Amino acid sequence: MQGKGKPAKTQDHANTIWLAADSSKPKVMHTLRPFGWVELKPLSAPEAAIMQEQHQAICADIHTEHQRLGAEKRQQDEEFLIQREAAQEKARQEAMRQAEEERAKAGQQERWDGMTQSEKDLACIRKEDMALRLASNDAKDPMPNIWPRVATASTENQKKLAAAIMERWQAEKNWTKKQCSKKQWDKVQKVKAILGLS
Repeated sequence: MQGKGKPAKTQDHANTIWLAADSSKPKVMHTLRPFGWVELKPLSAPEAAIMQEQHQAICADIHTEHQRLGAEKRQQDEEFLIQREAAQEKARQEAMRQAEEERAKAGQQERWDGMTQSEKDLACIRKEDMALRLASNDAKDPMPNIWPRVATASTENQKKLAAAIMERWQAEKNWTKKQCSKKQWDKVQKVKAILGLS
């Protein structure tokens, strides 16, 4: 290389311009080495033994590190598989639970549809789960819709409804005169009359 814009110059002998030195301003010229050149000299037996030991130590360290990394990778893979299997199992169980829940809901709806009005009224008065889910307004406050049907029901159904109403009102502390309003007390008296408790 001759510099920017100058043609290359070919010679019949080696000509190195850039040299490597031990310091930035060497005082002795025999330590200068051209870049890219290597000085080779035979190793003595003690030097060869030291180099062999160093090489074996480096190889052992590399082998140990490879084993450690391999073990870590295997452990990570195993943990990933365990987590994935757990997630799949959880998803499968959730799907099974949802399917079972859907079947139960469908079964409850089928049973509800097959019940007579009197049976539905009893379920609402007793706050059964099925009634709370399928007829929540009647189950929460049965009197506006169910109370009028008590008077028109057959004697047997009237007694069943009255007994269920009595249980609910006793549980809700609406059964004695001190616990309820005048209007409520009139209804309590009607229930007692139906049940023959007056």
